[in-house]
Order: sequence, then structure tokens, then C-alpha cells
Amino acid sequence: MKRLNVEKLINFVTQIMFCLLVLLAYMYCFLYYSIFFYVSILERDYVFAAVVAILFVALTGFLGFALPISLKVLRKKLKGDY
Repeated sequence: MKRLNVEKLINFVTQIMFCLLVLLAYMYCFLYYSIFFYVSILERDYVFAAVVAILFVALTGFLGFALPISLKVLRKKLKGDY
């Protein structure tokens, strides 16, 4: 029977939690920015709506880079290529 390597297990769980945290942050920011965007459109404040849209696109781009990298590392850990 193989011995459980606690350090590898902790790293694996940490990586999964990071992926879930990034997804949760994305969902929260999507909700937050969409509410501000729609309210500013309803109030006809188009400059603020444009700023909110640009911030959301920038955040989406950042998370679009962060999540695949973390998933790539997680996939390597699942295969056993440490």
C-alpha cells in the first residue's frame, strides 16, 4: 500500500481551492458589474456605463489568463507529473 504524501495532498487541495476561488470571484464580479452597468444605463449615465464595461472586460481578460494556467497545473498534478 502506498504511503500518502501529505505535502502533495496539501498542494493538490490548494490548487483546487484556487480554481474554485477564481470561478467564485468571476461570478461575483459578473453580478456586481452587470448590476452597475444596467443601473447606469437606466439612469442614462453612459460614461459610467462605459467605464464599468471596460473594467469588466479587463477583469474577464485577467481571469481568462489566470484560470487556464491554474487548470494546467492541476491537470499535471492529476497525471502525477510533479
